[in-house]
Amino acid sequence: MHRLKIAILLLFFLTIAMNMPTMADSVGVRRGDFAEYEFSYTGEGPLGAPKPISWLKLEFLEVGYYGESTAYIRVTLKFADDDEPTLLTASVELFEVNWMHAGFVIPADSEIGDAVVVEGIWNGRDPPVQAEIEGEETRACLDVNRTAVYANYSISDESHIETTSNKVYWDKQTGVLVEGLYHTLGNESIRTTLVVLTECSQRLWPHDMHFFGLERWQLVAIIVSLGGTSSTAIVLVLYRRKRRIE
Repeated sequence: MHRLKIAILLLFFLTIAMNMPTMADSVGVRRGDFAEYEFSYTGEGPLGAPKPISWLKLEFLEVGYYGESTAYIRVTLKFADDDEPTLLTASVELFEVNWMHAGFVIPADSEIGDAVVVEGIWNGRDPPVQAEIEGEETRACLDVNRTAVYANYSISDESHIETTSNKVYWDKQTGVLVEGLYHTLGNESIRTTLVVLTECSQRLWPHDMHFFGLERWQLVAIIVSLGGTSSTAIVLVLYRRKRRIE
């Protein structure tokens, strides 16, 4: 009887753990995470356009220290015509971390129809500009198949001299930008910018190990399911033994 009670308690707590929401569900990045991006360009930028960036690293030094979605970040970047890196640090609202319009981080597990910030206060937009998640698809990110959500949107400046038409993909599970394609039109010129994730921390998703081709969440789901099945089987066996004894 004692073993039966223990087994039932284990099954009860396992069920609670499987259905319990994690703290700050919408924040998919944690302290110590990082993401690196490479930028490539075709065409000439509009007159007066910012100096083009060639590489950028975004590091999350602290997350949630002041509010659920606030972070202290370090941005290291290199410009196309300069080998010396530029270092910036700032306290930000995560879902308004922007560079070249698209947010580098959106809420994790965003669904089709959700609105996400694509241009915020860093770019002088107050209130921030939002775009709607249009769909999701499987994409290869760092040689691992990931579920990505995407949005298409356009932004014009107040004078309508410059317009940016963009398509951006974010990793659904973490909300981290994985690829962005930006078309900037203005002053009779067109520049296309491609931003691609080239490296990220292992905690975001293990990309040097494939877990037999499974994503991390799929592997966890299998382990939890097996654990739940095993607990149920133990309960049934102990229950039948108890009935035989009685």
